[in-house]
Amino acid sequence: MSNLPFSGFRSVPLTEDLARSVSITELGNYTSLSPEAARVLIERVNELEISRLDLDGLTSISEDVATALALRTNALSLGGLTSISVEVASALARQKGILCLNGLTSISEEAAIALARHKGMLFFYGLTSISGRVAEALARNEGELCLGLTSISVEAAEALARNEWKLFLDGLTSISAEVAAALARHKNWLSLYGLVSISAEAAGFLAQHKAPLFLNGLNSISVEVAIALARHLDGLSLDGLTSTSEEVATVLAGHRDGLSLGGLMSISEEVATALAQHPGELSLNGLTSLSEREATALAGHKGALFLNGLKSISEEVAVALARQEGRLCLAGLTSISEKVAAAISLHNSVLIRESLTSTSQVRLPA
Repeated sequence: MSNLPFSGFRSVPLTEDLARSVSITELGNYTSLSPEAARVLIERVNELEISRLDLDGLTSISEDVATALALRTNALSLGGLTSISVEVASALARQKGILCLNGLTSISEEAAIALARHKGMLFFYGLTSISGRVAEALARNEGELCLGLTSISVEAAEALARNEWKLFLDGLTSISAEVAAALARHKNWLSLYGLVSISAEAAGFLAQHKAPLFLNGLNSISVEVAIALARHLDGLSLDGLTSTSEEVATVLAGHRDGLSLGGLMSISEEVATALAQHPGELSLNGLTSLSEREATALAGHKGALFLNGLKSISEEVAVALARQEGRLCLAGLTSISEKVAAAISLHNSVLIRESLTSTSQVRLPA
């Protein structure tokens, strides 16, 4: 949930009458809320099917207000709360949907236990460190867990790894090999977007993780790290890499599942040739242009190939890509000529925008 885009908070309370008429976009400006107003407000936003309710101006709420807000059936943000009682936590845990408590900078074990009964996605981006016992409590949440941790103990990592849902620890900029080994036991999506560097040893442990792994904060990796990560057996996202050597590309091509390198805005023919050997889905959605030689090299890829960053392609590139044997996704194309349309339609499984198929008469394979 985002912070307020407004100039300042309103010191007046959000009353029951105001709750019936105030603009939804201004709700985050109010700093207090009565239980009656909360009930009216939640009934109103649920009826309107508002996807997100920001009440980030509230700096504290009573148990009664929390009970009313828990009737919210979609995303609820209470980013202004810097502390939370067990009673309020217990009430909010009944809310079903996304719950954002990004203002909390600390939380007691008891409050964590109460919130863990929540069934939905939990955001705690304000928590930069937690004890092993708090981690153990939060891991019981039946939903995706997003924490702003900037440091983590092995004990906390072991506890969080027991969470059965997607786990986002994007505040960590580095991790030890021991923490990597602990997190590798997690059995669902693991996002470590904040990592800007990683040792080969830590990468080797993370490669043992048996679910999609997101390391999009790495803007470069050594050959040794690439060798370790290539052993990972599920989807691997390295969208932070802005360039890669032929040697690293060759190693990463040995990865056996989906590989995303969405940060590459351009590639050489040699890198394209190396990546074409990758056997699974290959996502290169950051590429904004492609030469005929690069396209010819990528056409050797036999799995699904995603090139959604291309807005336009030449006839020569279309002819080259049409020879690619896997599924080809060019959903980013905004215009194509009749010659390009004719060339790309020869591909046995290409996906482009529906509007282009009608304007350019591209007949997609059945």
